[in-house]
Amino acid sequence: MKSVLKALVTDLSQNKHSGLTQKVDWNPYPYSKSALSLSASTALKQDFLWPALGHFFRPGDIVIGETGTSAFGLIGYATGAIVGVGEAIKESGGKWTRPILVTGEGSMHLTVQAIADMLRWDLKPVIFVLNNNGYTVECLIHAKQPLTTKLPSTTTPP
Repeated sequence: MKSVLKALVTDLSQNKHSGLTQKVDWNPYPYSKSALSLSASTALKQDFLWPALGHFFRPGDIVIGETGTSAFGLIGYATGAIVGVGEAIKESGGKWTRPILVTGEGSMHLTVQAIADMLRWDLKPVIFVLNNNGYTVECLIHAKQPLTTKLPSTTTPP
């Protein structure tokens, strides 16, 4: 295994992209009150959402964002993960303070039973559920096939 790792390090150091890393600014969304205004008819987009949420977050928060749309990951993972985060916060002795979940309604449909665990163990996460009327990541991957990507509404009767 050492020889494999040594060869890998050599190859990576010779890669033309190896020196192209950049420092990420921890405050990528400067506060602008005008940039954070949104009318009821305006679509909610990433450029608005994350700066707005960034001003809601506080030191000590643990934020779990659904992996679906950001990394084509397993949707629904974050809802269950926030249960574990809530338990870890209880055991942290005050080091961490708030579990925050940002998820979509499609992901929430898959793992909504985790809310019962939150209630059972007296966890109080802050939950943001973004309703975009379907499994958005599935639409992106599978070319918007309507039969497999539409969800029944949980707010209005059919």
